[in-house]
Amino acid sequence: MFTLVTPGWQASLSDCFALFADKGYRDSADITLQIGADTLQVMQQNRPLLERPIPLSNPLQPESLLATVISRCHADGVKPATVNLQFSQVVSRTLTLPRALLVNLRQSLIFEMDRYTPFSAEAICFDYVVADHPQQSDKILVTLSYLPLRLLTPWQEALATLSLQLLLVSGEQRAGAMNLLPLAQRQQRPPLLGRTRQLSLLLLLLLIAALLITPLLQQRLEVTALGEIYNRTLSEANRVQDLRQRYESDSFRLGYLQGLQQAAPLRIELLRELTQLIPDHTTVQQLRMMGRQIEVIGVSAAASELIALLEASPLFNKVEFVSALSRVGREQQEQFHLRLELETPPVAEASR
Repeated sequence: MFTLVTPGWQASLSDCFALFADKGYRDSADITLQIGADTLQVMQQNRPLLERPIPLSNPLQPESLLATVISRCHADGVKPATVNLQFSQVVSRTLTLPRALLVNLRQSLIFEMDRYTPFSAEAICFDYVVADHPQQSDKILVTLSYLPLRLLTPWQEALATLSLQLLLVSGEQRAGAMNLLPLAQRQQRPPLLGRTRQLSLLLLLLLIAALLITPLLQQRLEVTALGEIYNRTLSEANRVQDLRQRYESDSFRLGYLQGLQQAAPLRIELLRELTQLIPDHTTVQQLRMMGRQIEVIGVSAAASELIALLEASPLFNKVEFVSALSRVGREQQEQFHLRLELETPPVAEASR
Protein backbone atom coordinates (compact mmCIF):
# COMPACT_ATOMS: atom_id res chain seq x y z
CA MET A 1 0.00 0.00 0.00
CA PHE A 2 1.26 3.51 -0.86
CA THR A 3 0.73 6.54 1.36
CA LEU A 4 0.90 10.00 -0.19
CA VAL A 5 2.10 12.58 2.38
CA THR A 6 3.45 15.37 0.15
CA PRO A 7 1.63 18.64 1.02
CA GLY A 8 -0.15 20.48 -1.75
CA TRP A 9 -0.14 17.55 -4.21
CA GLN A 10 -3.70 18.31 -5.28
CA ALA A 11 -2.72 21.80 -6.50
CA SER A 12 0.28 20.43 -8.44
CA LEU A 13 -1.90 17.81 -10.11
CA SER A 14 -4.46 20.49 -11.12
CA ASP A 15 -1.70 22.64 -12.64
CA CYS A 16 -0.52 19.62 -14.65
CA PHE A 17 -4.05 18.97 -15.93
CA ALA A 18 -4.43 22.62 -17.02
CA LEU A 19 -1.13 22.48 -18.93
CA PHE A 20 -2.10 19.29 -20.81
CA ALA A 21 -5.58 20.59 -21.59
CA ASP A 22 -4.24 23.88 -23.04
CA LYS A 23 -1.72 22.06 -25.26
CA GLY A 24 -4.33 19.49 -26.36
CA TYR A 25 -6.98 21.94 -27.51
CA ARG A 26 -4.46 23.91 -29.58
CA ASP A 27 -2.95 20.76 -31.10
CA SER A 28 -5.24 20.58 -34.12
CA ALA A 29 -8.03 22.63 -35.62
CA ASP A 30 -10.14 23.28 -38.71
CA ILE A 31 -9.28 26.28 -40.85
CA THR A 32 -11.26 27.97 -43.62
CA LEU A 33 -9.56 29.58 -46.63
CA GLN A 34 -11.60 32.52 -47.93
CA ILE A 35 -10.53 32.76 -51.59
CA GLY A 36 -11.50 36.05 -53.17
CA ALA A 37 -10.87 37.42 -56.63
CA ASP A 38 -7.38 38.68 -55.69
CA THR A 39 -6.84 37.98 -51.95
CA LEU A 40 -6.73 35.03 -49.52
CA GLN A 41 -7.75 35.13 -45.83
CA VAL A 42 -7.49 32.31 -43.27
CA MET A 43 -10.24 31.87 -40.66
CA GLN A 44 -10.52 29.67 -37.57
CA GLN A 45 -13.75 29.66 -35.57
CA ASN A 46 -14.88 32.87 -37.34
CA ARG A 47 -11.60 34.58 -36.35
CA PRO A 48 -9.04 35.76 -38.95
CA LEU A 49 -5.58 34.25 -38.38
CA LEU A 50 -3.84 36.77 -40.64
CA GLU A 51 -3.58 40.48 -39.92
CA ARG A 52 -3.81 41.19 -43.64
CA PRO A 53 -5.15 38.99 -46.46
CA ILE A 54 -2.51 37.46 -48.74
CA PRO A 55 -2.55 38.88 -52.32
CA LEU A 56 -3.13 36.25 -55.02
CA SER A 57 -0.61 36.18 -57.84
CA ASN A 58 -1.26 35.45 -61.50
CA PRO A 59 -0.70 32.67 -62.40
CA LEU A 60 -2.13 31.24 -59.17
CA GLN A 61 0.22 29.04 -57.07
CA PRO A 62 -1.96 27.26 -54.48
CA GLU A 63 0.81 24.98 -53.17
CA SER A 64 3.08 27.93 -52.33
CA LEU A 65 0.17 29.82 -50.75
CA LEU A 66 -0.81 26.82 -48.62
CA ALA A 67 2.78 26.38 -47.42
CA THR A 68 2.77 30.04 -46.32
CA VAL A 69 -0.61 29.60 -44.59
CA ILE A 70 0.52 26.48 -42.69
CA SER A 71 3.74 28.20 -41.60
CA ARG A 72 1.77 31.14 -40.17
CA CYS A 73 -0.71 28.77 -38.46
CA HIS A 74 2.15 26.91 -36.77
CA ALA A 75 3.60 30.21 -35.60
CA ASP A 76 0.23 30.94 -33.96
CA GLY A 77 0.17 27.51 -32.27
CA VAL A 78 -2.45 26.03 -34.64
CA LYS A 79 -1.90 22.77 -36.53
CA PRO A 80 -4.49 22.51 -39.34
CA ALA A 81 -6.22 19.12 -39.35
CA THR A 82 -8.82 19.81 -42.06
CA VAL A 83 -9.44 22.62 -44.54
CA ASN A 84 -12.62 24.28 -45.81
CA LEU A 85 -12.55 26.35 -49.01
CA GLN A 86 -14.84 29.37 -49.37
CA PHE A 87 -14.85 30.89 -52.89
CA SER A 88 -16.18 34.33 -53.77
CA GLN A 89 -16.66 33.03 -57.34
CA VAL A 90 -19.49 30.65 -56.33
CA VAL A 91 -22.68 31.52 -58.25
CA SER A 92 -26.17 30.89 -56.83
CA ARG A 93 -29.53 31.06 -58.56
CA THR A 94 -33.10 30.06 -57.71
CA LEU A 95 -34.98 27.61 -59.97
CA THR A 96 -38.69 26.84 -60.15
CA LEU A 97 -39.05 23.17 -61.11
CA PRO A 98 -41.85 20.60 -61.41
CA ARG A 99 -42.49 18.75 -58.16
CA ALA A 100 -42.13 15.41 -59.98
CA LEU A 101 -38.35 16.01 -60.24
CA LEU A 102 -38.02 15.91 -56.44
CA VAL A 103 -37.82 12.08 -56.56
CA ASN A 104 -34.39 12.19 -58.23
CA LEU A 105 -33.50 15.87 -58.16
CA ARG A 106 -29.68 15.63 -58.27
CA GLN A 107 -29.72 13.43 -61.38
CA SER A 108 -32.28 15.72 -63.00
CA LEU A 109 -30.08 18.76 -62.34
CA ILE A 110 -27.04 16.97 -63.79
CA PHE A 111 -29.03 16.03 -66.91
CA GLU A 112 -30.27 19.60 -67.47
CA MET A 113 -27.26 21.54 -66.06
CA ASP A 114 -26.41 23.22 -69.36
CA ARG A 115 -29.91 24.79 -69.30
CA TYR A 116 -29.51 26.21 -65.79
CA THR A 117 -25.84 27.31 -66.04
CA PRO A 118 -23.35 28.23 -68.77
CA PHE A 119 -21.51 24.96 -68.07
CA SER A 120 -22.02 21.23 -68.45
CA ALA A 121 -22.31 19.10 -65.29
CA GLU A 122 -18.80 17.68 -65.88
CA ALA A 123 -17.24 21.17 -65.76
CA ILE A 124 -18.56 22.29 -62.34
CA CYS A 125 -19.08 21.20 -58.76
CA PHE A 126 -22.49 22.04 -57.32
CA ASP A 127 -24.99 21.56 -54.54
CA TYR A 128 -28.59 22.60 -53.95
CA VAL A 129 -31.18 23.31 -51.28
CA VAL A 130 -34.92 22.77 -51.71
CA ALA A 131 -37.02 25.51 -50.08
CA ASP A 132 -40.04 24.67 -47.93
CA HIS A 133 -43.09 24.25 -50.15
CA PRO A 134 -46.74 23.21 -49.68
CA GLN A 135 -47.39 19.52 -50.28
CA GLN A 136 -50.26 20.30 -52.64
CA SER A 137 -48.12 22.55 -54.88
CA ASP A 138 -46.92 21.13 -58.20
CA LYS A 139 -43.79 23.35 -58.16
CA ILE A 140 -40.70 23.51 -55.94
CA LEU A 141 -38.10 26.25 -55.40
CA VAL A 142 -34.48 25.06 -55.62
CA THR A 143 -31.42 27.17 -54.76
CA LEU A 144 -28.55 25.95 -56.99
CA SER A 145 -24.94 26.99 -56.25
CA TYR A 146 -22.03 26.03 -58.50
CA LEU A 147 -18.32 26.64 -59.05
CA PRO A 148 -16.22 25.83 -62.16
CA LEU A 149 -13.88 22.92 -61.50
CA ARG A 150 -11.00 24.82 -63.07
CA LEU A 151 -11.02 27.05 -59.96
CA LEU A 152 -11.25 24.16 -57.46
CA THR A 153 -8.90 21.55 -58.95
CA PRO A 154 -5.57 23.44 -58.35
CA TRP A 155 -6.45 23.80 -54.65
CA GLN A 156 -7.41 20.12 -54.36
CA GLU A 157 -4.08 19.06 -55.89
CA ALA A 158 -2.14 21.37 -53.56
CA LEU A 159 -3.99 20.07 -50.48
CA ALA A 160 -3.31 16.46 -51.53
CA THR A 161 0.39 17.26 -51.96
CA LEU A 162 0.54 18.64 -48.41
CA SER A 163 -1.57 15.73 -47.01
CA LEU A 164 -4.38 18.04 -45.88
CA GLN A 165 -7.98 16.85 -45.96
CA LEU A 166 -10.63 18.96 -47.72
CA LEU A 167 -14.02 18.77 -45.97
CA LEU A 168 -16.16 21.59 -47.39
CA VAL A 169 -16.43 23.83 -50.46
CA SER A 170 -18.86 26.74 -50.24
CA GLY A 171 -19.50 30.32 -51.29
CA GLU A 172 -19.24 33.55 -49.32
CA GLN A 173 -22.90 33.26 -48.30
CA ARG A 174 -23.54 29.60 -47.40
CA ALA A 175 -27.15 28.57 -48.12
CA GLY A 176 -28.26 26.01 -45.55
CA ALA A 177 -25.94 23.00 -45.44
CA MET A 178 -24.52 23.32 -48.97
CA ASN A 179 -21.25 21.56 -49.77
CA LEU A 180 -20.16 21.96 -53.40
CA LEU A 181 -17.57 19.19 -53.06
CA PRO A 182 -18.62 16.25 -55.30
CA LEU A 183 -20.37 13.46 -53.39
CA ALA A 184 -17.67 10.91 -54.22
CA GLN A 185 -14.98 13.18 -52.72
CA ARG A 186 -16.70 14.05 -49.45
CA GLN A 187 -15.03 12.54 -46.41
CA GLN A 188 -15.75 12.18 -42.73
CA ARG A 189 -14.02 14.50 -40.26
CA PRO A 190 -10.80 12.79 -39.08
CA PRO A 191 -10.35 12.04 -35.38
CA LEU A 192 -8.22 14.48 -33.42
CA LEU A 193 -5.48 12.02 -32.47
CA GLY A 194 -3.28 14.46 -30.57
CA ARG A 195 -6.13 15.61 -28.36
CA THR A 196 -7.29 12.02 -27.80
CA ARG A 197 -3.85 10.94 -26.59
CA GLN A 198 -3.65 13.82 -24.13
CA LEU A 199 -7.16 13.21 -22.82
CA SER A 200 -6.22 9.56 -22.29
CA LEU A 201 -3.20 10.70 -20.27
CA LEU A 202 -5.43 12.92 -18.13
CA LEU A 203 -7.73 9.95 -17.44
CA LEU A 204 -4.71 7.82 -16.47
CA LEU A 205 -3.49 10.46 -14.03
CA LEU A 206 -6.95 10.68 -12.48
CA LEU A 207 -7.05 6.90 -12.06
CA ILE A 208 -3.62 6.83 -10.37
CA ALA A 209 -4.67 9.62 -7.99
CA ALA A 210 -7.86 7.74 -7.09
CA LEU A 211 -5.93 4.52 -6.42
CA LEU A 212 -3.49 6.38 -4.17
CA ILE A 213 -6.34 7.93 -2.19
CA THR A 214 -8.07 4.61 -1.39
CA PRO A 215 -7.17 0.97 -2.16
CA LEU A 216 -10.86 0.08 -1.99
CA LEU A 217 -11.70 2.07 -5.13
CA GLN A 218 -10.53 -0.72 -7.45
CA GLN A 219 -12.74 -3.29 -5.71
CA ARG A 220 -15.74 -0.97 -5.88
CA LEU A 221 -15.09 -0.35 -9.58
CA GLU A 222 -14.93 -4.10 -10.22
CA VAL A 223 -18.24 -4.66 -8.41
CA THR A 224 -19.80 -1.81 -10.40
CA ALA A 225 -18.41 -3.22 -13.65
CA LEU A 226 -19.81 -6.69 -12.86
CA GLY A 227 -23.19 -5.13 -12.13
CA GLU A 228 -23.10 -3.28 -15.47
CA ILE A 229 -22.13 -6.48 -17.30
CA TYR A 230 -25.04 -8.31 -15.66
CA ASN A 231 -27.48 -5.53 -16.58
CA ARG A 232 -26.20 -5.43 -20.17
CA THR A 233 -26.45 -9.20 -20.49
CA LEU A 234 -29.99 -9.19 -19.17
CA SER A 235 -30.93 -6.33 -21.49
CA GLU A 236 -29.40 -8.14 -24.50
CA ALA A 237 -31.25 -11.34 -23.63
CA ASN A 238 -34.55 -9.44 -23.50
CA ARG A 239 -33.74 -7.71 -26.77
CA VAL A 240 -32.93 -11.03 -28.48
CA GLN A 241 -36.23 -12.47 -27.29
CA ASP A 242 -38.07 -9.41 -28.60
CA LEU A 243 -36.26 -9.59 -31.94
CA ARG A 244 -37.18 -13.26 -32.29
CA GLN A 245 -40.85 -12.49 -31.80
CA ARG A 246 -40.69 -9.56 -34.22
CA TYR A 247 -38.87 -11.73 -36.78
CA GLU A 248 -41.74 -14.16 -36.98
CA SER A 249 -44.30 -11.37 -37.38
CA ASP A 250 -42.20 -9.49 -39.95
CA SER A 251 -41.38 -12.47 -42.17
CA PHE A 252 -44.78 -12.39 -43.89
CA ARG A 253 -44.55 -8.62 -44.41
CA LEU A 254 -41.07 -8.92 -45.87
CA GLY A 255 -42.19 -11.55 -48.37
CA TYR A 256 -45.14 -9.36 -49.36
CA LEU A 257 -42.92 -6.29 -49.87
CA GLN A 258 -40.39 -8.30 -51.88
CA GLY A 259 -43.20 -9.45 -54.14
CA LEU A 260 -44.28 -5.84 -54.66
CA GLN A 261 -40.73 -4.79 -55.43
CA GLN A 262 -40.32 -7.48 -58.08
CA ALA A 263 -43.66 -6.72 -59.71
CA ALA A 264 -43.49 -2.92 -59.72
CA PRO A 265 -41.71 -1.12 -62.60
CA LEU A 266 -38.82 1.15 -61.76
CA ARG A 267 -40.26 4.64 -61.44
CA ILE A 268 -36.92 6.26 -62.09
CA GLU A 269 -36.72 4.47 -65.46
CA LEU A 270 -40.20 5.74 -66.33
CA LEU A 271 -39.32 9.30 -65.36
CA ARG A 272 -36.09 9.10 -67.36
CA GLU A 273 -37.98 7.82 -70.41
CA LEU A 274 -40.56 10.61 -70.17
CA THR A 275 -37.82 13.22 -69.69
CA GLN A 276 -36.05 12.05 -72.84
CA LEU A 277 -39.20 11.85 -74.96
CA ILE A 278 -41.04 15.04 -73.96
CA PRO A 279 -39.65 18.08 -75.88
CA ASP A 280 -38.42 21.28 -74.21
CA HIS A 281 -41.49 23.29 -75.22
CA THR A 282 -43.65 21.01 -73.07
CA THR A 283 -44.16 21.34 -69.29
CA VAL A 284 -45.55 18.42 -67.27
CA GLN A 285 -47.75 19.72 -64.44
CA GLN A 286 -49.12 16.45 -63.07
CA LEU A 287 -48.12 12.78 -63.41
CA ARG A 288 -50.42 10.04 -62.10
CA MET A 289 -49.68 6.28 -62.04
CA MET A 290 -52.59 3.90 -61.47
CA GLY A 291 -51.72 0.28 -62.08
CA ARG A 292 -50.50 -0.01 -65.67
CA GLN A 293 -52.11 3.29 -66.59
CA ILE A 294 -50.36 6.68 -66.55
CA GLU A 295 -51.98 10.09 -66.92
CA VAL A 296 -49.94 13.15 -67.92
CA ILE A 297 -51.31 16.70 -67.57
CA GLY A 298 -49.44 19.79 -68.77
CA VAL A 299 -49.06 22.53 -71.37
CA SER A 300 -47.17 22.46 -74.68
CA ALA A 301 -46.51 24.58 -77.70
CA ALA A 302 -47.38 21.56 -79.88
CA ALA A 303 -49.36 19.03 -77.83
CA SER A 304 -50.50 17.06 -80.88
CA GLU A 305 -46.91 15.86 -81.45
CA LEU A 306 -46.76 14.14 -78.03
CA ILE A 307 -48.77 11.04 -79.03
CA ALA A 308 -46.32 10.07 -81.78
CA LEU A 309 -43.32 10.71 -79.53
CA LEU A 310 -44.67 8.58 -76.68
CA GLU A 311 -45.87 5.74 -78.91
CA ALA A 312 -42.34 5.43 -80.26
CA SER A 313 -41.16 4.24 -76.83
CA PRO A 314 -41.12 0.47 -76.13
CA LEU A 315 -42.43 1.19 -72.61
CA PHE A 316 -45.75 2.79 -73.61
CA ASN A 317 -48.78 1.97 -75.75
CA LYS A 318 -52.40 3.08 -76.18
CA VAL A 319 -51.48 6.75 -76.00
CA GLU A 320 -54.54 8.99 -76.31
CA PHE A 321 -55.97 12.34 -75.24
CA VAL A 322 -58.46 12.16 -72.38
CA SER A 323 -59.98 15.53 -73.23
CA ALA A 324 -59.87 18.06 -76.04
CA LEU A 325 -56.93 20.46 -76.28
CA SER A 326 -57.45 24.03 -75.05
CA ARG A 327 -55.27 27.12 -75.18
CA VAL A 328 -54.26 28.81 -71.92
CA GLY A 329 -52.03 31.67 -70.81
CA ARG A 330 -50.74 34.70 -72.59
CA GLU A 331 -48.56 32.55 -74.83
CA GLN A 332 -51.64 30.55 -75.86
CA GLN A 333 -50.05 27.18 -75.16
CA GLU A 334 -52.14 24.03 -75.50
CA GLN A 335 -53.43 22.45 -72.29
CA PHE A 336 -53.42 18.65 -72.67
CA HIS A 337 -54.49 15.57 -70.68
CA LEU A 338 -52.90 12.31 -71.94
CA ARG A 339 -53.49 8.71 -70.94
CA LEU A 340 -51.12 5.82 -71.78
CA GLU A 341 -50.42 2.26 -70.65
CA LEU A 342 -47.24 0.48 -69.63
CA GLU A 343 -45.85 -2.60 -71.28
CA THR A 344 -44.60 -3.73 -67.82
CA PRO A 345 -46.46 -5.75 -65.14
CA PRO A 346 -49.09 -3.76 -63.19
CA VAL A 347 -48.02 -1.68 -60.20
CA ALA A 348 -49.41 -2.98 -56.91
CA GLU A 349 -50.71 0.36 -55.68
CA ALA A 350 -51.45 3.78 -57.13
CA SER A 351 -48.73 6.40 -56.57
CA ARG A 352 -48.14 9.93 -57.53
